[in-house]
Amino acid sequence: MSDISAALEAILFSSNRPLKLRELQQATDSDRIAVESALDELREALAGRGVMLMRHHDEIHLATRPEYTAAVRRALR
Repeated sequence: MSDISAALEAILFSSNRPLKLRELQQATDSDRIAVESALDELREALAGRGVMLMRHHDEIHLATRPEYTAAVRRALR
């Protein structure tokens, strides 16, 4: 995984809200193309894991995969 992808993972994991692409660019001091590429790399790296990269228009965040929602709810009661 590239340094930018790892940084994006850490940033998104730590954030309590979806972040705009522009915010991710600024946080990583990277251009849009580099961040888009790193997000694609992160999405692939998370395949088959308990969390996934979610994107709605220009906002990005990490979320629990739907198939693990029940287990998360039981754990966080």
